[in-house]
Amino acid sequence: MHTGPMKDSDGEFAGWHDDDRPCRHGCGGAVKWREWDSSCGGYTDYNYRCQNPACGKSWWVDGIDS
Repeated sequence: MHTGPMKDSDGEFAGWHDDDRPCRHGCGGAVKWREWDSSCGGYTDYNYRCQNPACGKSWWVDGIDS
């Protein structure tokens, strides 16, 4: 078990996928997501990114193993 946030480099990213939902920050932009698996094999999280250049925000959603 880890005691704080893990670095992106502590795991591996899968490729980007299109998401059916618009950006959660209200800009209405298209969203892409990718899965991140920790190197230790104990965690899977999801990284989302808005494709609207005016927004460009990204966020994480913890997997069920958090």
